[in-house]
Amino acid sequence: MDFVQIITENTGENWINKVFGKLKTDKERFRIIYNFEKTRQPLIDVLSNVQEIYRRKNAEMSQKARFDAERILKEGKMQKALLLYSQSVLRAPAGQIARGILITLNEENRASVSFRLAEKLLAGKMKLGDLERDKRANFVAIKKLDRNALPLIDGEPDSKVPSVSQKIAVKEKEGMGRYVTANKEIKTGEKLVVEAPYAACLLPKMFGTHCHHCFERLVSPVGCPDCSNVAFCKPDCRNAALSSYHKYECKYLDLLLGSGMSILSHTAFRMITQNNLDRCLEIYKDRSKEKVYSLCTNASIRQPIDFFQRTLMAAFLLRCLQKSGYFRATDRNRILPSEEEYQVGELLLFHLQMLQFNAHEIYETESGPAGPIKGSKVTYIGVAIYPTVALFNHQCYPAVMRYFVGKDIVIRASRPVEPQQIVSENYGPIFTRKCLQERQRSLSSRYWFTCNCDACKFNWPTMDGEMNDFSRQIKCPNKTCTHRFTLPMSKETLNCPKCSEIICLKENIKLLQWCEDQYKVGFKEVEANNSKKSGRNFLRSYRHFSQNFLPPTQDDTSGSRGSTKVFS
Repeated sequence: MDFVQIITENTGENWINKVFGKLKTDKERFRIIYNFEKTRQPLIDVLSNVQEIYRRKNAEMSQKARFDAERILKEGKMQKALLLYSQSVLRAPAGQIARGILITLNEENRASVSFRLAEKLLAGKMKLGDLERDKRANFVAIKKLDRNALPLIDGEPDSKVPSVSQKIAVKEKEGMGRYVTANKEIKTGEKLVVEAPYAACLLPKMFGTHCHHCFERLVSPVGCPDCSNVAFCKPDCRNAALSSYHKYECKYLDLLLGSGMSILSHTAFRMITQNNLDRCLEIYKDRSKEKVYSLCTNASIRQPIDFFQRTLMAAFLLRCLQKSGYFRATDRNRILPSEEEYQVGELLLFHLQMLQFNAHEIYETESGPAGPIKGSKVTYIGVAIYPTVALFNHQCYPAVMRYFVGKDIVIRASRPVEPQQIVSENYGPIFTRKCLQERQRSLSSRYWFTCNCDACKFNWPTMDGEMNDFSRQIKCPNKTCTHRFTLPMSKETLNCPKCSEIICLKENIKLLQWCEDQYKVGFKEVEANNSKKSGRNFLRSYRHFSQNFLPPTQDDTSGSRGSTKVFS
C-alpha cells in the first residue's frame, strides 16, 4: 500500500477517477501505467528494487538445529526433537550430511531412517527383533497406502466433466448470473463434485507443517535444493513443484510475502508460474478454453481506485516474473514490458479481480481431547480456485457442504434438493453461527451482494440460545399443499386453512421427536468414533425431517430440552 500511495500522490486522485477510471479494459489499464509520464517514472523507481530475497541454505544453522535436536531428545521431548531434526535437513546445503540425518531419495530409505530414530527412542522398551518385523510390515503398509485417495461422485458423471455428477447443471439468469440447479432429485449425503484446483497456494504459516505442493501434513520433509522456505512430503511433490512454479518463486518468495500481499495475490501469481510462457500466451489468445477465465470479476461496478491498486500489484508481480527468468528475454534489468510481458500482465490483473469473488479457503479439521466434534478445531491452510465449485451461488442455509482431501475439494449434499431447485453453497457466514446483520455485512463487503435466502428473509435465529424460542413448523401432509403449521397447536386434528383437507398431525409429531432422538444417537456415535453408524443415523433422520418439517430447528445434543412441546 505504500507503493500505491507513492504512485497515487504523483498522479493525483483526479487523474485516477477521470482518466484511469474511464478505461474499459484490462489491456488499457495495464498499459497506461507504463506509458503515462506521471506513473511511469515512479513505477520504474520502485520496481527497480525488486531482487532475490529468500531463506538460503545455511550449514551453520543446520548444524545448530541438529545439536539442539540431540539435546532435546535427551530430555525426552521427542516431538520437538523430530521437528528440529527436520529443520536441520531443510537448512542443510546440497551435499551436506548431518550426523544422524540422511537426506534420502525414496520412501523406503526415508522409512529406514525413521525406524533408526525409533530404535534410539525405544531403546530398552522394545526388542529390536520385533521392531525390525514392524519396520518391514509398516513399509509394506506405506507402499499400499494412498493418502491422497479421493472419493468418487455418486451416480453417473457428467459426460464432459467427469468430476461432476449428472444430477446438477449450470444455468444463467439475469440478476443471478450463473448458478447450479438440480437435474434430478438429490439425496442428503450424495457426492456431487470432486474437483482438483486450477491453482492453489499454501498459507505461509503452514510452510513448516504442510507439503508446499499437495498440502498433506509433513512427517519426514524433503527440501528444495536452493531455498529453506518450503518443504515437501516426498520427492515426487518436490520434483513437480521444481519443474513448474517453484523454480520461478523460489528465490523471490520472501520478497513476495514481505511485500504484504495477500494469499489471493500469491494465487494470482501461481496461476502464471504453474504454466510455461507459451501456455500462458496461448491462454491469452483464447481464454474460452479455460473455464476459470469466464468467472465473475464484477468489473462493471469496481471503483477506479480499486482497479488502480490491483493494476499496480499486477505490475509488481510481473516484475518478479521478469527477474526470475520466466520470459525469454535475457536482459532481466529491463522494466518496461515487451508485448508478451504486457499480455501476461493483463492475465495477472484479471486473476486479481476474479479471485476476490471465486477463491475458496482450504481447511482441515482436527479432533481434540474433548472428542471429534466438541474438541474439533478447524484450521485454514491455503487458498485455491475451483472452476466448477466457484459457480455455486450462496445461501445462508446451504444445500451442500464441502471438505478437502489434500487440496482437492469434495462437495456433498447437506439436505435433499428437488429437481429444478437451486443447489446452493455457503460462502462463510452461515445462519446457525452468524446473525442476519453480521451475515449481510460480511457478504456485502467481501462479495458485493445482498443475500435474500429464506434464512435472511425470515431472519432465522442462530444456535446460540435464540433457537430455543423459535417455533417448529410442520408441512401439511397433503403433498400438493404448501401450508406450514406452527407448533405448539391447540389440537392434533384440524382443517388445513389452505387446502381445506382434514388432517391429523399426531404421527407427524411423533416423527419429529424420532428425528431429534436419532440426531442425539448419531452425535454420540460420532463422539465414540463410530463414523459409519453416526452417518446412517444422521442421513436417515434428516431424510424424514426434510420430507415432513421445515427448518430451522435446533438439534439439542445435551438432552436438556426434553420432549417436544406440540400442544398448547
